[in-house]
Amino acid sequence: MTDTDVPYREQDDMRLCPICRMPISVLATRCRHCGGEVARPRKKEASLTIRDLGGDAPASYTPSGDVIEAIEAFRAEVLSGQQAEKAGPEVPQGDLGLPALDASSRDLMEFALGSSSVATPPPRTARQPAGVSRLLLGLGVAVAVLFCLVFAYRIVEGLRGDTGPQGPVFHNRAPEIMHTQGSGIEALRAALEAFSNAPSSENREILDEARDYFVKEIDGLLNADPWEVDLLQKASRLTSEAITIDNDARIREVRQQVLDEFAAYSMFLRVKPDEKAVIFKKSADAVDEEVVGVGDLLGGRFEVLNVTPRQVRLEDTRRAGRGGGRLLIYWVERGRLAPAG
Repeated sequence: MTDTDVPYREQDDMRLCPICRMPISVLATRCRHCGGEVARPRKKEASLTIRDLGGDAPASYTPSGDVIEAIEAFRAEVLSGQQAEKAGPEVPQGDLGLPALDASSRDLMEFALGSSSVATPPPRTARQPAGVSRLLLGLGVAVAVLFCLVFAYRIVEGLRGDTGPQGPVFHNRAPEIMHTQGSGIEALRAALEAFSNAPSSENREILDEARDYFVKEIDGLLNADPWEVDLLQKASRLTSEAITIDNDARIREVRQQVLDEFAAYSMFLRVKPDEKAVIFKKSADAVDEEVVGVGDLLGGRFEVLNVTPRQVRLEDTRRAGRGGGRLLIYWVERGRLAPAG
């Protein structure tokens, strides 16, 4: 026995010779069967399982270092056998010069082959810190909200575009006409046209101003001093035109005032020279008549100042004139009323 030989003892742990596959002591450095040198004995690696540490039992078995060494030797034999198959026909295991494997060795071989086919689990990815996760979540929410806002804006713009092209802004000429003291009927027409094309609150206010402007113009014609019959005829023509385009209450009211004024000035008079009296009728075709003298009122409005065979001098108490009411002369022969010279 050489210096490297170790005497065999039955109580020693055993391992398989990697060359002849015969059991030898784990402390032997040379096989006592084939005389081949084997690797130096090494201390068993301590293997602690999850159960030893207080956890659940592991799903796989971890073999010891001796088992791993035996498996590696078996793999070397398999590789050599594969090379022999490439060189010639298949050779039975006994023909390789190695003894047949016992039951425990076969179990180890099946375990090694099964373990080698198990796929390696994917590496675990490092968990993101909680702060980073919250930051990423916040950024995602912000991007989603921004996307929703942009989408809503495009929808609204699309709906606006479906309404068709917008026409030009309508210019209201009524303020310019009123500012330059223009015609009341023209200002009323311009205000109505602007409000019809653009019914805004601003154009509504301008229309109200134009109506007041027109009423003020008609009132000026009725109370003019000096006064002429043509002014009454002009007021009648303007109010007749205005009522056809605007049925506002103010326009109707001023139209009625002009009609009453026109009827009052359409009187018919006949003179009684012997009595210094006047026969008054509201019109030439009227049936009812009234006899009034100097100082009396015709129709409750015109005071009789003087009576002659040719003319009757009157004063309109409802219209102001120079120094009092409006002075009028009724020419009996012509049958018409005129302002006093």
